[in-house]
Parts: sequence; C-alpha cells; structure tokens
Amino acid sequence: MSPVHVAITHKNLDMLEEMHERKPWLFQLRDSGGGTPLHLAAYTNYLEGVEFLMQHYLTDALEQDSTDGYLPIHVACMMDHAEIVDKLLQQWSDPAEFLTRLGQNILHVSAQHGRAATVRNILDNPNFGHLINARDLEGNTPLHVAVLHYHPSVLLLARDRRINLSLVNYNNMTALDVRLIRITLITAGTRRSGELAICDPTGRNSLKRLGLSRLLGLLKEHVSTLLVVATLIASVSFVSGFSVPGGYYDSDTKAGLPALLHKAMYNVFVISNSTAMYSSIMAIVMLFWTLANDPNVKGVAISLSTIPLLVALTAIPLAFMAGVYGTVSKLYWLSTLVLVHGSLTLIILLSILILLFFPIGCRNPLIRRLSDQIIYWVLLIGRL
Repeated sequence: MSPVHVAITHKNLDMLEEMHERKPWLFQLRDSGGGTPLHLAAYTNYLEGVEFLMQHYLTDALEQDSTDGYLPIHVACMMDHAEIVDKLLQQWSDPAEFLTRLGQNILHVSAQHGRAATVRNILDNPNFGHLINARDLEGNTPLHVAVLHYHPSVLLLARDRRINLSLVNYNNMTALDVRLIRITLITAGTRRSGELAICDPTGRNSLKRLGLSRLLGLLKEHVSTLLVVATLIASVSFVSGFSVPGGYYDSDTKAGLPALLHKAMYNVFVISNSTAMYSSIMAIVMLFWTLANDPNVKGVAISLSTIPLLVALTAIPLAFMAGVYGTVSKLYWLSTLVLVHGSLTLIILLSILILLFFPIGCRNPLIRRLSDQIIYWVLLIGRL
C-alpha cells in the first residue's frame, strides 16, 4: 500500500496535500487490486479526499481497477456512498459512459450489490432514464442482475413503470427466467464449474454474494422458527382453555362452571384463545408442505402459513388482556391500566399488520407513492 493510500485510509488531507506538493508521482501508484487512490477514497466514503483528487488528478476517475474493471464511481455505487456518486457525476453529464469490464453501468452495479439508496437516487433522476433498461455484455438489464444476486433492490426496479419486464438477455431469458432456472439447477444439486469458481473476481469487492444454497438454508431456518412459534402458541392456548381465568365454582349446583362465565371479557377471552389455538394449528399443517423438495412450494407454504400465524399472534395478547381484566375488574385503576396497556399493544400490532398487507401492487398514484416510501424505508431498516 502506497503512502497516498495510507493517507486516504486515515483520511489525512494535510498529508495528501504535502505529498502532492513534494512527490506527486506517488499518486500514480496503485493498490494490490489495481485501484487508484480515487478508488480507495470512494470505497472509504472520504468525500474531502475525493474532492482533492478530482481537483488535481481528474483522469483517475476514468481508470479501471484490475479485478472487476470498476471505475471509482462503480466502487462508490457498490458501497452505497450516494454523496460520492453525486460528486463524481458532476463532472460528466452522461453516466452511461461509465461501464465496467462486463459492460455494466452504475445502475447494474448498484442493483448487483443491493444498494437501495443508490438505486433509488438513480431511478429518481429523470436524466438517467436510459440506464434503466440498458444491457451489459451478456444482455442483462439491471433487473436481471438484481434478481440473479437475490437482492431486495429488485423491488424498487420492478415497480418502476419505465422498467421493461419482458426484456430478455442474450440467452433469451427474462429476469424471471433467470431466477427460476438458477433455483431449479441448484435445487437439483448442480454444481458450478471448478474453472469458473477459480476465475471469480475477488479483490476490493469482499462482499459475499448470497447463493441459493444459503437462501435455501435461510428458508429452512425460517420454517423452523415459524414451527416453534406456532407450536408454542398452540400449547399455550390449549392450556389456557382449561386453566381459565377466575377458576371454577366449587358449589354443587355450579360445579365445573367458570366463575367468570357471564362476564363480557370472559367471552372475549374464550373467542380470542380459540382463535389463537385453531390458527396456530392451521399454520403448523400448512408448514408440512415445506417438506417438499421444491423451493417454490416452500415459498408458497411459508406465505400461506404466515397469515393464520399472524392472526394467532394478534389473538394471544387479546386473550391475555381479556383474561387479566376479568380477574382484576373489581380494582378500577388496575383494570383500567390493563385495558389501556393491552389496547395500545393491539393497536401497534394491527398497524404493523396493515403495513405488512398494504396493497403494494395498487396502481392508484397516491397509494403507489405511499407504498414506494414503505418499501424504501423497510429496505433501509433491513440493512441496519
């Protein structure tokens, strides 16, 4: 690593200025991946360093590294450094001129690495519309690339009205075809070529791409989690059905009858507890379909089982609130506290469910704009 690269790593602008005055030839040295100092400044999100280098060594912005053929702007897109991207774009009006060794533009790179903020900035800029359906050397559009690498930024791309979902690459496959064929091959146990695995570019881009085997492993963990949650809810609701709040009468005439039988909150408890019990059982039965060795069936089973499980998760706190309220109803302040606390919890749960089942695909401009905001913030939160 050259002294210039060290100065950039430590974000020492004074050292950069000193070397520029005394030994400017140091700025021509590259790192082990063939990257210029501007590549490293873009990688580390060093805005002052980028400004300094563009002022004195502007041509470095057009230099590719020796690994992926990335320009500094591609490195900034890869790392989701939107401010650096904007700074670099100020010098050139057409970002279509910035292509990697594979012929990919800045939207391809952002989509490939799942950088939602950069993808959105590009989509929101009306001057970059020609990048949206652009093809690389293999004919892949940014949507193809996002689907191939399993990144949620595909949602932002697929929802843009300018995206042509029917475009095919040079293998005559749409983005959906690419996804389905890859899933089918890996599920069948097809292995990658050893030569291709050896030739995979590494270097500065040390971010791990999520493979399908990893995805299937995550699906398996997801199923296990859902089964545990559903089983716990079923067990708790089953026990609660016989260990009712308030207990039972001991008198001969009413022996075995619940003491709170004629209370309104007891009725709420029974209905909510029964709903939780039956919904969790439905979810467990639906999850049995994940035993099939087909990722599509697994996905459908998980999606369908989520609905009754969410109903059960909503019914459980309602049953708890009703049961506790019925047992402390004679103490006004405590019963009120239980009611308010439980109601707030239910409101929060219902709000989350409304967001979860929000009509994302609705074509109404107002709802679509709102749903785009929801998708964007969910993607950002998911990266934390």
